[in-house]
Amino acid sequence: MQSPFSQLSERLNNRRFAVASNTQGLSGTGTVFHYHVDGDAILSTYQGGRICLGTQVGRIAGTIVPAASAFCPFL
Repeated sequence: MQSPFSQLSERLNNRRFAVASNTQGLSGTGTVFHYHVDGDAILSTYQGGRICLGTQVGRIAGTIVPAASAFCPFL
């Protein structure tokens, strides 16, 4: 049986996801997130649309993934 960490790594590592719709935030249909998983650490970079470059980092803790992020919107 696989651990939740290895299952998450297989599903997220080196994958890209595009925003389909977001009427409330800065990310939008032009924003793409690129995820990497290393053990219980998750990191992503994102850019496009109104975002020039952003990063997120987090750790897997049970079913919760705490994260911090930073971004630089186009001015």
